[in-house]
Amino acid sequence: MRERANRFTDAVAFLIIHFPNYPDILAEQGTVVLQSESLARMVDWGSFSLRPDGEDMRLSFEGECKTQTNAQQLQSTIELFRQFFGPGLFKSNGGRQIDQAAFANLQNQIRNADIKVKDNRVDAIMKLSPDAWKLMASLTAP
Repeated sequence: MRERANRFTDAVAFLIIHFPNYPDILAEQGTVVLQSESLARMVDWGSFSLRPDGEDMRLSFEGECKTQTNAQQLQSTIELFRQFFGPGLFKSNGGRQIDQAAFANLQNQIRNADIKVKDNRVDAIMKLSPDAWKLMASLTAP
């Protein structure tokens, strides 16, 4: 765990998650395992970090999977999320007026996220501008 945490010394925030084999345990007991839990079967460790990058912030996710096939499946899932959910992620804005240019910029930043697989590991990195953070905060505020 300490080795993983040492990779984030320059991060302003980070989260490290270990995914136990609980879906297998539930399946053995006859419990129906949900699709989202099948993702947890693929990933042993996951980490999220937030680092300054000039004026932008770099949001990154690292997933260490059990196999290279699982890493490729995780990459496909992230790509699918980016393609279908990213553009409409903040569409439901409670009737608030949003800056269309800032919204288009946020969508562009989501589309430009870098998602790579190396061996049994998936790395996804997205740079977010200050305007993107402000827009997300305004769209998620009550």
